Amino acid sequence: MKRMCLAELRYGLVFKACYSDGMVLSIQRLPDGSLDENMFRKEAEFLSKVKHRNLTVLRGYYAGTPDMRLLVHDYMPNGNFATLLQEASHQWQQQKSFGFSGFGC
Repeated sequence: MKRMCLAELRYGLVFKACYSDGMVLSIQRLPDGSLDENMFRKEAEFLSKVKHRNLTVLRGYYAGTPDMRLLVHDYMPNGNFATLLQEASHQWQQQKSFGFSGFGC
């Protein structure tokens, strides 16, 4: 398995995992001690039941030692929602500045 860190978020690191059979997954490692094992398992079980067109499916989880809590999702090749919002905001700011530049703003 080849791993690559995609992001460092408030809720942990996100890695891209590429397997020899072509499967690509996103693996999130939660911060150390963020949840005890029972709470983590309950949250993961709940997330595995959530189905929505704008959310990736939780494929699995690992509740090892407190410093090793993992969530496994399908990989999103176009980035995450936060990235899309940031890019859209940046594009809007550019359009806004171009649109008003002729009015002396």
